[in-house]
Amino acid sequence: MKQKEECRAYDEKISALLAKQLDFLPEEIDAMQRLLKATRDMLHFYLNEFGLHLEKQQQEELSRLSSKSDLLILKIARLSFEMKSLECGAKKSVETKKEFAPDKKETKALGEGITETKDSLLELNRRVTAIVEKMKELPKGE
Repeated sequence: MKQKEECRAYDEKISALLAKQLDFLPEEIDAMQRLLKATRDMLHFYLNEFGLHLEKQQQEELSRLSSKSDLLILKIARLSFEMKSLECGAKKSVETKKEFAPDKKETKALGEGITETKDSLLELNRRVTAIVEKMKELPKGE
């Protein structure tokens, strides 16, 4: 039981260091990955199931959104990598009892990347949701 509490305290120290220095946590990137996966799965389902029955404009929209989701996967993977790198730095600082001082330029760029990617992801999700709503309006025979 004591070891569990020590691990929890260790994780809390690392989270506190990251939050203090970066103003965001790895969990935010994890949440973006989960939302992207759900959005992308839904997008591909509708593209595969109904793509041939849609108007050309709707097919093109689904195709554009699919390409956008591919780009977001790459961006989120890069952000996740950068965040894990910073998390390792925080862990090292806790282990060595040295100050955690990541490069301000890098953390600012990472924060901006997270914000920009989050906004793009939410817009993608809104557009896919709108398409799903339209699909519900299709006649049952289509």
